[in-house]
Amino acid sequence: MRRKDNEFDGGAEQRYVSAISTGALRRVTCPVLAINGQLDLQVPPKQNLPAIRSALESSGNTRIEVVELPGLNHLFQTAKTGSPTEYAQIEETMSPLALDTIGRWILKQ
Repeated sequence: MRRKDNEFDGGAEQRYVSAISTGALRRVTCPVLAINGQLDLQVPPKQNLPAIRSALESSGNTRIEVVELPGLNHLFQTAKTGSPTEYAQIEETMSPLALDTIGRWILKQ
């Protein structure tokens, strides 16, 4: 599933998105916060978030918030490229933006 430059291949990502759109999310009716980092190269937000939204909406779920977090990688760290090779160089455990987004969503429920 990895290419030689340590990035994930599109086939694996497409299979993940397909599984989301046809699977269990279609039966979820509880509140959902779906977040992705804008720089996530492992689960690309442009494919992932619309598939999640669509699957949840198909169940009639109206308590959905879908957020693409700018400048964050797969681990919700502030990043330059989003490459997994960058992870070890980032001192931040989790971005305050991600923590704030999650916290505000929880308080709204």
